[in-house]
Amino acid sequence: MGLAWGGSAWWPRSGPGVAARLVGCVLGALAVVVPAGTAFAEADALPVRMEPPASLSGLITSVSPAVVDIATGSGLAAFYDPEDLPVDPQGFIDDFLAGIQRAPYPQIVGQGSGFVIDPTGYIVTNNHVIADAEEVLVTLWDGTRLIAQIIGKDAATDLALLKVDPVTPLTAVPWGDSDALAIGDWVMTIGNPFGFGGSAAIGIISGRNRNVFAGPYEDFLQTDAAINSGNSGGPLFNMAGEVVGVNSAMSLSEFGGSVGIGFAIPANDAVMIVDQLRAFGEPRRGWLGVRIQDVTPEMTERMGLPRVAGGFVAEVQTGSPAEAAGIVVGDVIVAIGGQEVRTMRDVPRLIAGTAPDATVDLDLIRRTEPLTLPVTVGLLEEAEAGLLPLRGEGQAPEQRGPEAPAPTLGLTFAPIDSATRERLDLAPDFAGVLIVAVDPDSQAAARGVMPGQVITQISQRPVATPDDAAARIAELHEEGRLTALLRFVDPAGGEASYFVTLRL
Repeated sequence: MGLAWGGSAWWPRSGPGVAARLVGCVLGALAVVVPAGTAFAEADALPVRMEPPASLSGLITSVSPAVVDIATGSGLAAFYDPEDLPVDPQGFIDDFLAGIQRAPYPQIVGQGSGFVIDPTGYIVTNNHVIADAEEVLVTLWDGTRLIAQIIGKDAATDLALLKVDPVTPLTAVPWGDSDALAIGDWVMTIGNPFGFGGSAAIGIISGRNRNVFAGPYEDFLQTDAAINSGNSGGPLFNMAGEVVGVNSAMSLSEFGGSVGIGFAIPANDAVMIVDQLRAFGEPRRGWLGVRIQDVTPEMTERMGLPRVAGGFVAEVQTGSPAEAAGIVVGDVIVAIGGQEVRTMRDVPRLIAGTAPDATVDLDLIRRTEPLTLPVTVGLLEEAEAGLLPLRGEGQAPEQRGPEAPAPTLGLTFAPIDSATRERLDLAPDFAGVLIVAVDPDSQAAARGVMPGQVITQISQRPVATPDDAAARIAELHEEGRLTALLRFVDPAGGEASYFVTLRL
Protein backbone atom coordinates (compact mmCIF):
# COMPACT_ATOMS: atom_id res chain seq x y z
CA MET A 1 0.00 0.00 0.00
CA GLY A 2 1.31 3.44 -0.87
CA LEU A 3 0.25 6.93 0.11
CA ALA A 4 0.43 9.93 -2.19
CA TRP A 5 2.03 12.69 -0.12
CA GLY A 6 3.58 15.78 -1.65
CA GLY A 7 1.74 17.25 -4.61
CA SER A 8 -1.36 15.12 -4.20
CA ALA A 9 -4.76 16.76 -4.32
CA TRP A 10 -5.62 14.62 -1.32
CA TRP A 11 -3.08 16.36 0.87
CA PRO A 12 -3.55 20.08 1.63
CA ARG A 13 -0.36 22.08 1.96
CA SER A 14 -1.58 24.06 4.96
CA GLY A 15 -4.54 24.65 7.27
CA PRO A 16 -6.26 22.64 9.98
CA GLY A 17 -6.97 19.77 7.62
CA VAL A 18 -3.27 18.83 7.68
CA ALA A 19 -3.28 17.76 11.32
CA ALA A 20 -6.60 15.99 10.98
CA ARG A 21 -5.49 13.96 7.94
CA LEU A 22 -2.16 13.17 9.58
CA VAL A 23 -4.01 11.72 12.57
CA GLY A 24 -6.17 9.76 10.17
CA CYS A 25 -3.09 8.33 8.45
CA VAL A 26 -1.54 7.33 11.76
CA LEU A 27 -4.74 5.64 12.90
CA GLY A 28 -5.08 3.96 9.54
CA ALA A 29 -1.54 2.64 9.77
CA LEU A 30 -2.20 1.34 13.26
CA ALA A 31 -5.27 -0.51 11.99
CA VAL A 32 -3.02 -2.32 9.53
CA VAL A 33 -0.34 -3.44 11.98
CA VAL A 34 -2.57 -4.43 14.92
CA PRO A 35 -2.87 -8.23 14.88
CA ALA A 36 -6.25 -9.85 14.38
CA GLY A 37 -7.94 -10.98 17.54
CA THR A 38 -7.27 -7.80 19.50
CA ALA A 39 -9.98 -5.35 20.59
CA PHE A 40 -9.42 -3.34 17.43
CA ALA A 41 -10.58 -6.27 15.35
CA GLU A 42 -14.12 -5.60 16.57
CA ALA A 43 -14.20 -2.25 14.72
CA ASP A 44 -15.53 -3.85 11.54
CA ALA A 45 -18.64 -4.87 13.52
CA LEU A 46 -19.58 -1.27 14.30
CA PRO A 47 -22.48 0.32 12.35
CA VAL A 48 -21.63 2.43 9.34
CA ARG A 49 -21.22 6.11 10.22
CA MET A 50 -24.24 8.05 9.01
CA GLU A 51 -23.68 11.52 7.59
CA PRO A 52 -26.12 14.36 8.35
CA PRO A 53 -28.42 15.41 5.52
CA ALA A 54 -26.70 17.55 2.89
CA SER A 55 -29.48 20.13 3.30
CA LEU A 56 -32.63 20.51 5.35
CA SER A 57 -34.10 23.10 3.03
CA GLY A 58 -36.81 20.82 1.67
CA LEU A 59 -37.83 19.60 5.12
CA ILE A 60 -37.96 23.12 6.55
CA THR A 61 -40.00 24.35 3.62
CA SER A 62 -42.55 21.56 4.02
CA VAL A 63 -43.16 21.91 7.78
CA SER A 64 -42.65 25.65 8.41
CA PRO A 65 -46.23 26.62 7.40
CA ALA A 66 -47.51 24.62 10.39
CA VAL A 67 -45.31 26.41 12.94
CA VAL A 68 -46.77 29.55 14.52
CA ASP A 69 -45.59 32.38 16.74
CA ILE A 70 -47.59 33.09 19.88
CA ALA A 71 -47.83 36.37 21.77
CA THR A 72 -49.75 36.98 24.98
CA GLY A 73 -50.81 40.24 26.55
CA SER A 74 -53.62 42.78 26.31
CA GLY A 75 -55.03 44.90 23.51
CA LEU A 76 -53.73 42.43 20.95
CA ALA A 77 -56.92 42.58 18.90
CA ALA A 78 -55.61 45.90 17.53
CA PHE A 79 -53.23 43.87 15.40
CA TYR A 80 -56.22 42.83 13.29
CA ASP A 81 -56.27 46.27 11.64
CA PRO A 82 -52.78 47.80 11.22
CA GLU A 83 -54.34 51.18 10.43
CA ASP A 84 -55.88 51.19 13.90
CA LEU A 85 -52.49 50.74 15.50
CA PRO A 86 -50.82 54.04 16.51
CA VAL A 87 -47.50 54.55 14.76
CA ASP A 88 -45.88 55.90 17.90
CA PRO A 89 -46.74 56.23 21.59
CA GLN A 90 -46.85 60.03 21.42
CA GLY A 91 -49.51 59.89 18.74
CA PHE A 92 -51.54 57.59 20.93
CA ILE A 93 -51.24 60.05 23.85
CA ASP A 94 -52.22 63.00 21.65
CA ASP A 95 -55.31 61.16 20.44
CA PHE A 96 -56.23 60.25 24.00
CA LEU A 97 -55.92 63.88 25.18
CA ALA A 98 -57.98 65.02 22.20
CA GLY A 99 -60.75 62.60 23.15
CA ILE A 100 -60.23 60.36 20.13
CA GLN A 101 -61.16 56.77 21.00
CA ARG A 102 -58.77 54.29 19.47
CA ALA A 103 -57.98 50.67 20.07
CA PRO A 104 -55.86 50.17 23.21
CA TYR A 105 -52.14 50.18 22.60
CA PRO A 106 -51.05 46.52 22.52
CA GLN A 107 -49.06 45.25 25.48
CA ILE A 108 -47.14 42.04 24.71
CA VAL A 109 -46.01 40.34 27.91
CA GLY A 110 -44.95 36.92 26.62
CA GLN A 111 -43.89 35.10 23.50
CA GLY A 112 -43.61 31.47 22.51
CA SER A 113 -44.14 28.99 19.73
CA GLY A 114 -46.73 26.44 18.69
CA PHE A 115 -47.71 24.15 15.83
CA VAL A 116 -50.90 23.27 13.97
CA ILE A 117 -52.16 19.71 14.39
CA ASP A 118 -55.49 20.11 12.57
CA PRO A 119 -56.25 22.18 9.43
CA THR A 120 -59.35 23.57 11.15
CA GLY A 121 -57.11 25.56 13.50
CA TYR A 122 -56.11 23.49 16.53
CA ILE A 123 -52.66 24.50 17.81
CA VAL A 124 -50.45 22.91 20.48
CA THR A 125 -48.18 24.97 22.74
CA ASN A 126 -46.92 25.04 26.33
CA ASN A 127 -49.15 25.86 29.26
CA HIS A 128 -46.61 28.30 30.67
CA VAL A 129 -46.70 30.30 27.42
CA ILE A 130 -50.43 31.12 27.79
CA ALA A 131 -51.20 30.30 31.43
CA ASP A 132 -52.06 33.84 32.63
CA ALA A 133 -52.80 35.45 29.28
CA GLU A 134 -55.60 37.99 28.85
CA GLU A 135 -55.40 37.50 25.08
CA VAL A 136 -53.48 35.11 22.87
CA LEU A 137 -52.37 36.26 19.42
CA VAL A 138 -51.22 33.66 16.88
CA THR A 139 -49.11 34.72 13.90
CA LEU A 140 -49.11 32.24 11.02
CA TRP A 141 -46.12 31.65 8.77
CA ASP A 142 -47.52 34.02 6.10
CA GLY A 143 -47.94 36.86 8.62
CA THR A 144 -51.67 36.39 9.22
CA ARG A 145 -52.63 37.27 12.79
CA LEU A 146 -55.51 35.56 14.58
CA ILE A 147 -56.84 35.77 18.14
CA ALA A 148 -56.82 32.29 19.69
CA GLN A 149 -59.22 30.66 22.11
CA ILE A 150 -57.75 28.48 24.89
CA ILE A 151 -59.45 25.09 24.58
CA GLY A 152 -57.66 23.50 27.53
CA LYS A 153 -54.43 23.52 29.46
CA ASP A 154 -52.56 21.24 31.84
CA ALA A 155 -49.95 22.65 34.21
CA ALA A 156 -48.74 19.20 35.27
CA THR A 157 -47.44 18.36 31.78
CA ASP A 158 -47.01 21.98 30.60
CA LEU A 159 -49.27 21.48 27.58
CA ALA A 160 -52.06 23.64 26.17
CA LEU A 161 -54.41 23.47 23.18
CA LEU A 162 -55.53 26.59 21.29
CA LYS A 163 -58.08 27.13 18.52
CA VAL A 164 -58.10 29.79 15.82
CA ASP A 165 -60.67 30.32 13.07
CA PRO A 166 -58.78 30.58 9.77
CA VAL A 167 -60.39 31.69 6.53
CA THR A 168 -58.85 28.73 4.70
CA PRO A 169 -57.59 25.39 6.06
CA LEU A 170 -54.16 25.54 7.67
CA THR A 171 -51.14 23.33 7.04
CA ALA A 172 -50.88 20.75 9.83
CA VAL A 173 -48.06 18.44 10.86
CA PRO A 174 -48.46 14.81 12.03
CA TRP A 175 -47.36 13.30 15.31
CA GLY A 176 -44.44 10.88 15.20
CA ASP A 177 -43.48 7.94 17.42
CA SER A 178 -41.21 9.28 20.17
CA ASP A 179 -40.63 5.76 21.50
CA ALA A 180 -38.82 4.95 18.25
CA LEU A 181 -36.20 7.64 18.89
CA ALA A 182 -32.69 6.57 19.83
CA ILE A 183 -29.86 8.61 21.26
CA GLY A 184 -28.00 10.04 18.28
CA ASP A 185 -31.04 10.41 15.99
CA TRP A 186 -31.23 13.71 14.12
CA VAL A 187 -33.94 16.17 15.16
CA MET A 188 -34.85 19.74 14.23
CA THR A 189 -36.58 22.61 15.99
CA ILE A 190 -38.49 25.48 14.38
CA GLY A 191 -39.86 28.28 16.50
CA ASN A 192 -39.83 31.87 17.67
CA PRO A 193 -36.64 32.32 19.76
CA PHE A 194 -36.27 35.87 21.12
CA GLY A 195 -39.04 36.92 18.73
CA PHE A 196 -37.21 35.77 15.58
CA GLY A 197 -40.04 33.75 14.05
CA GLY A 198 -39.33 30.86 11.73
CA SER A 199 -35.90 30.05 13.20
CA ALA A 200 -34.68 26.50 12.63
CA ALA A 201 -31.94 24.52 14.37
CA ILE A 202 -30.69 20.97 14.02
CA GLY A 203 -29.21 18.59 16.57
CA ILE A 204 -29.52 15.07 17.90
CA ILE A 205 -31.38 13.28 20.66
CA SER A 206 -28.73 13.37 23.37
CA GLY A 207 -30.70 11.71 26.17
CA ARG A 208 -34.02 10.14 27.09
CA ASN A 209 -36.17 9.78 30.21
CA ARG A 210 -34.82 12.98 31.74
CA ASN A 211 -36.25 14.32 34.99
CA VAL A 212 -35.67 18.04 35.63
CA PHE A 213 -38.20 18.20 38.51
CA ALA A 214 -40.58 20.41 36.55
CA GLY A 215 -43.65 18.25 37.21
CA PRO A 216 -44.91 14.88 38.44
CA TYR A 217 -45.27 13.20 35.03
CA GLU A 218 -42.16 14.32 33.16
CA ASP A 219 -40.09 11.98 31.01
CA PHE A 220 -38.25 14.48 28.84
CA LEU A 221 -36.29 13.98 25.66
CA GLN A 222 -32.95 15.80 25.82
CA THR A 223 -31.54 17.44 22.70
CA ASP A 224 -28.65 19.66 21.75
CA ALA A 225 -30.74 21.35 19.03
CA ALA A 226 -30.89 25.01 20.04
CA ILE A 227 -33.84 25.79 22.33
CA ASN A 228 -33.90 29.42 23.41
CA SER A 229 -36.36 31.75 25.09
CA GLY A 230 -39.38 31.82 22.78
CA ASN A 231 -38.94 28.25 21.53
CA SER A 232 -41.27 26.98 24.26
CA GLY A 233 -44.26 25.16 22.81
CA GLY A 234 -42.64 24.67 19.43
CA PRO A 235 -42.21 21.33 17.66
CA LEU A 236 -39.24 18.98 17.72
CA PHE A 237 -39.21 17.24 14.33
CA ASN A 238 -37.61 14.02 13.16
CA MET A 239 -36.17 13.84 9.68
CA ALA A 240 -39.52 12.64 8.29
CA GLY A 241 -41.20 15.91 9.28
CA GLU A 242 -43.13 14.34 12.16
CA VAL A 243 -43.47 15.99 15.56
CA VAL A 244 -41.65 13.75 18.05
CA GLY A 245 -41.55 16.25 20.92
CA VAL A 246 -42.92 19.55 22.25
CA ASN A 247 -40.15 21.88 23.38
CA SER A 248 -40.86 22.67 26.99
CA ALA A 249 -38.16 22.88 29.64
CA MET A 250 -35.74 25.38 28.18
CA SER A 251 -31.97 25.02 28.24
CA LEU A 252 -30.26 25.13 31.60
CA SER A 253 -28.85 28.57 30.86
CA GLU A 254 -29.65 31.27 33.41
CA PHE A 255 -30.04 33.93 30.71
CA GLY A 256 -32.42 31.98 28.47
CA GLY A 257 -29.96 31.07 25.74
CA SER A 258 -29.08 27.62 24.48
CA VAL A 259 -26.16 25.84 26.13
CA GLY A 260 -26.62 22.61 24.20
CA ILE A 261 -29.01 20.98 26.68
CA GLY A 262 -32.72 21.45 26.03
CA PHE A 263 -35.77 19.33 26.81
CA ALA A 264 -38.95 18.31 25.02
CA ILE A 265 -42.11 16.45 26.05
CA PRO A 266 -42.20 13.12 24.13
CA ALA A 267 -44.88 13.11 21.44
CA ASN A 268 -46.39 9.86 22.70
CA ASP A 269 -47.06 11.51 26.06
CA ALA A 270 -48.18 14.81 24.55
CA VAL A 271 -50.71 13.41 22.08
CA MET A 272 -52.61 11.65 24.87
CA ILE A 273 -52.99 14.87 26.89
CA VAL A 274 -53.81 16.94 23.80
CA ASP A 275 -56.58 14.51 22.82
CA GLN A 276 -58.06 14.83 26.32
CA LEU A 277 -57.87 18.63 26.23
CA ARG A 278 -59.67 18.60 22.90
CA ALA A 279 -62.38 16.22 24.13
CA PHE A 280 -62.91 17.45 27.70
CA GLY A 281 -61.06 20.77 28.07
CA GLU A 282 -58.97 19.19 30.83
CA PRO A 283 -56.85 16.08 31.34
CA ARG A 284 -58.49 12.85 32.57
CA ARG A 285 -55.83 10.91 34.44
CA GLY A 286 -55.89 7.44 35.85
CA TRP A 287 -55.62 6.88 39.61
CA LEU A 288 -54.18 3.89 41.46
CA GLY A 289 -54.16 5.08 45.08
CA VAL A 290 -50.67 4.20 46.29
CA ARG A 291 -47.71 6.05 47.71
CA ILE A 292 -44.52 5.04 45.91
CA GLN A 293 -40.83 5.18 46.81
CA ASP A 294 -37.74 4.39 44.78
CA VAL A 295 -36.20 0.96 45.20
CA THR A 296 -32.80 1.33 46.87
CA PRO A 297 -29.78 -0.97 46.55
CA GLU A 298 -30.41 -2.09 50.13
CA MET A 299 -34.01 -3.03 49.30
CA THR A 300 -32.81 -4.89 46.22
CA GLU A 301 -30.44 -6.96 48.34
CA ARG A 302 -33.00 -7.68 51.07
CA MET A 303 -35.90 -8.52 48.74
CA GLY A 304 -33.92 -10.52 46.22
CA LEU A 305 -34.72 -8.21 43.31
CA PRO A 306 -32.74 -8.72 40.07
CA ARG A 307 -31.70 -5.04 39.90
CA VAL A 308 -32.29 -1.59 41.37
CA ALA A 309 -35.51 -0.70 39.56
CA GLY A 310 -39.24 -0.48 40.17
CA GLY A 311 -41.61 1.37 42.46
CA PHE A 312 -41.85 0.33 46.12
CA VAL A 313 -45.39 0.53 47.52
CA ALA A 314 -45.15 2.44 50.80
CA GLU A 315 -48.88 2.99 51.31
CA VAL A 316 -52.19 1.76 49.86
CA GLN A 317 -55.11 4.18 50.25
CA THR A 318 -58.35 2.87 51.69
CA GLY A 319 -61.04 2.42 49.04
CA SER A 320 -58.55 2.83 46.19
CA PRO A 321 -58.26 0.75 43.00
CA ALA A 322 -54.98 -0.58 44.37
CA GLU A 323 -56.67 -1.91 47.52
CA ALA A 324 -59.46 -3.47 45.45
CA ALA A 325 -56.88 -5.23 43.26
CA GLY A 326 -55.04 -6.71 46.25
CA ILE A 327 -51.87 -4.58 46.18
CA VAL A 328 -50.25 -4.44 49.63
CA VAL A 329 -47.54 -2.39 51.29
CA GLY A 330 -44.12 -3.83 50.43
CA ASP A 331 -44.99 -4.83 46.87
CA VAL A 332 -42.57 -3.66 44.19
CA ILE A 333 -44.21 -2.63 40.91
CA VAL A 334 -41.88 -3.57 38.04
CA ALA A 335 -44.17 -3.10 35.02
CA ILE A 336 -47.52 -1.51 34.17
CA GLY A 337 -49.37 -2.73 31.10
CA GLY A 338 -46.15 -4.31 29.83
CA GLN A 339 -44.16 -1.07 30.18
CA GLU A 340 -41.14 -1.27 32.44
CA VAL A 341 -41.05 0.74 35.67
CA ARG A 342 -37.51 2.05 36.02
CA THR A 343 -38.03 4.44 38.94
CA MET A 344 -40.85 5.52 41.24
CA ARG A 345 -41.70 8.41 38.87
CA ASP A 346 -42.74 5.93 36.16
CA VAL A 347 -45.66 4.67 38.27
CA PRO A 348 -47.72 7.91 38.44
CA ARG A 349 -46.80 8.74 34.84
CA LEU A 350 -47.91 5.38 33.42
CA ILE A 351 -51.03 5.20 35.59
CA ALA A 352 -51.97 8.79 34.72
CA GLY A 353 -51.69 7.82 31.06
CA THR A 354 -54.18 4.99 31.50
CA ALA A 355 -57.81 5.81 30.78
CA PRO A 356 -60.05 5.82 33.86
CA ASP A 357 -62.10 2.61 34.16
CA ALA A 358 -59.60 0.74 31.98
CA THR A 359 -58.08 -2.49 33.31
CA VAL A 360 -54.30 -2.84 33.20
CA ASP A 361 -51.96 -5.61 34.40
CA LEU A 362 -49.46 -4.69 37.11
CA ASP A 363 -46.38 -6.90 37.37
CA LEU A 364 -45.19 -7.04 40.98
CA ILE A 365 -42.61 -8.68 43.15
CA ARG A 366 -44.00 -9.68 46.56
CA ARG A 367 -41.62 -11.22 49.08
CA THR A 368 -39.22 -12.22 46.27
CA GLU A 369 -42.02 -13.88 44.22
CA PRO A 370 -43.30 -12.45 40.90
CA LEU A 371 -47.03 -11.70 40.72
CA THR A 372 -49.37 -10.14 38.14
CA LEU A 373 -52.56 -8.37 39.25
CA PRO A 374 -55.22 -6.82 37.00
CA VAL A 375 -56.21 -3.34 38.23
CA THR A 376 -59.20 -1.26 37.13
CA VAL A 377 -57.83 2.28 37.17
CA GLY A 378 -59.91 5.06 38.75
CA LEU A 379 -60.20 8.77 37.90
CA LEU A 380 -57.71 11.09 39.56
CA GLU A 381 -59.65 13.95 41.09
CA GLU A 382 -58.10 17.30 41.93
CA ALA A 383 -58.46 16.59 45.64
CA GLU A 384 -56.33 13.47 45.22
CA ALA A 385 -53.69 15.04 42.98
CA GLY A 386 -51.70 16.75 45.75
CA LEU A 387 -48.43 15.15 46.80
CA LEU A 388 -48.17 14.25 50.50
CA PRO A 389 -44.90 15.19 52.19
CA LEU A 390 -42.47 12.37 52.92
CA ARG A 391 -40.91 13.95 55.96
CA GLY A 392 -42.08 15.77 59.06
CA GLU A 393 -39.69 18.74 58.87
CA GLY A 394 -40.25 21.22 61.63
CA GLN A 395 -41.71 18.72 64.10
CA ALA A 396 -40.20 19.25 67.52
CA PRO A 397 -38.55 16.25 69.18
CA GLU A 398 -40.33 15.05 72.28
CA GLN A 399 -38.99 13.28 75.34
CA ARG A 400 -41.83 11.25 76.86
CA GLY A 401 -41.93 8.01 78.73
CA PRO A 402 -39.21 5.39 79.31
CA GLU A 403 -36.67 5.07 76.54
CA ALA A 404 -34.98 2.01 75.07
CA PRO A 405 -31.87 2.30 72.85
CA ALA A 406 -31.90 0.59 69.46
CA PRO A 407 -28.63 -1.28 68.90
CA THR A 408 -26.38 -0.14 66.02
CA LEU A 409 -28.92 2.12 64.31
CA GLY A 410 -28.24 5.23 66.34
CA LEU A 411 -31.89 5.64 67.31
CA THR A 412 -33.57 6.08 70.69
CA PHE A 413 -37.25 5.14 70.98
CA ALA A 414 -40.11 6.05 73.33
CA PRO A 415 -43.71 4.80 73.58
CA ILE A 416 -46.59 6.56 71.79
CA ASP A 417 -48.45 8.51 74.47
CA SER A 418 -51.82 10.30 74.31
CA ALA A 419 -50.23 13.68 73.49
CA THR A 420 -48.37 12.20 70.53
CA ARG A 421 -51.53 10.50 69.28
CA GLU A 422 -53.39 13.79 69.41
CA ARG A 423 -50.60 15.76 67.71
CA LEU A 424 -50.28 13.24 64.89
CA ASP A 425 -54.03 12.60 64.69
CA LEU A 426 -53.52 8.88 65.25
CA ALA A 427 -56.27 6.40 66.09
CA PRO A 428 -56.59 5.22 69.72
CA ASP A 429 -55.49 1.71 68.71
CA PHE A 430 -52.52 2.92 66.65
CA ALA A 431 -49.33 0.98 67.45
CA GLY A 432 -45.79 2.22 66.96
CA VAL A 433 -42.77 3.84 68.60
CA LEU A 434 -41.59 7.45 68.69
CA ILE A 435 -38.02 8.45 67.80
CA VAL A 436 -36.77 10.82 70.49
CA ALA A 437 -33.05 10.97 69.60
CA VAL A 438 -30.86 10.32 66.55
CA ASP A 439 -27.08 9.95 66.74
CA PRO A 440 -25.78 12.74 64.43
CA ASP A 441 -22.94 10.48 63.24
CA SER A 442 -25.21 7.55 62.39
CA GLN A 443 -26.39 6.29 59.01
CA ALA A 444 -29.94 7.06 60.14
CA ALA A 445 -29.08 10.75 60.44
CA ALA A 446 -27.45 10.68 57.01
CA ARG A 447 -30.66 9.19 55.57
CA GLY A 448 -32.78 12.02 57.01
CA VAL A 449 -34.27 10.26 60.05
CA MET A 450 -35.21 12.85 62.69
CA PRO A 451 -36.54 13.01 66.24
CA GLY A 452 -40.33 13.27 66.30
CA GLN A 453 -40.87 10.61 63.64
CA VAL A 454 -42.78 7.39 64.27
CA ILE A 455 -41.91 3.82 63.26
CA THR A 456 -44.63 1.19 62.91
CA GLN A 457 -42.68 -1.73 61.41
CA ILE A 458 -39.12 -3.00 61.21
CA SER A 459 -38.47 -5.38 58.32
CA GLN A 460 -42.20 -6.01 57.89
CA ARG A 461 -42.74 -6.90 61.57
CA PRO A 462 -45.02 -4.59 63.64
CA VAL A 463 -43.41 -2.83 66.61
CA ALA A 464 -45.60 -1.35 69.35
CA THR A 465 -43.07 -0.59 72.10
CA PRO A 466 -39.39 0.38 72.37
CA ASP A 467 -38.66 -3.16 73.58
CA ASP A 468 -40.31 -4.55 70.42
CA ALA A 469 -38.05 -2.36 68.28
CA ALA A 470 -34.87 -3.32 70.13
CA ALA A 471 -35.79 -7.02 70.05
CA ARG A 472 -36.55 -6.93 66.32
CA ILE A 473 -33.23 -5.31 65.46
CA ALA A 474 -31.39 -7.82 67.65
CA GLU A 475 -33.27 -10.62 65.88
CA LEU A 476 -32.14 -9.32 62.48
CA HIS A 477 -28.55 -9.36 63.76
CA GLU A 478 -28.90 -12.96 64.87
CA GLU A 479 -30.36 -13.96 61.49
CA GLY A 480 -27.35 -12.45 59.73
CA ARG A 481 -29.43 -9.85 57.93
CA LEU A 482 -27.50 -6.97 56.33
CA THR A 483 -30.27 -4.36 56.41
CA ALA A 484 -33.35 -3.30 58.34
CA LEU A 485 -36.37 -1.82 56.57
CA LEU A 486 -38.12 0.77 58.75
CA ARG A 487 -41.68 1.85 58.02
CA PHE A 488 -42.41 5.40 59.15
CA VAL A 489 -45.62 7.33 59.71
CA ASP A 490 -45.31 10.85 58.32
CA PRO A 491 -46.12 13.35 61.12
CA ALA A 492 -47.35 15.85 58.54
CA GLY A 493 -49.53 13.35 56.75
CA GLY A 494 -51.49 11.45 59.38
CA GLU A 495 -51.03 7.76 58.76
CA ALA A 496 -49.34 8.15 55.35
CA SER A 497 -46.20 6.00 55.39
CA TYR A 498 -42.80 5.72 53.79
CA PHE A 499 -39.79 3.43 54.17
CA VAL A 500 -36.12 3.88 54.94
CA THR A 501 -33.53 1.11 54.65
CA LEU A 502 -30.60 1.13 57.09
CA ARG A 503 -27.62 -1.20 57.01
CA LEU A 504 -27.01 -3.28 60.12
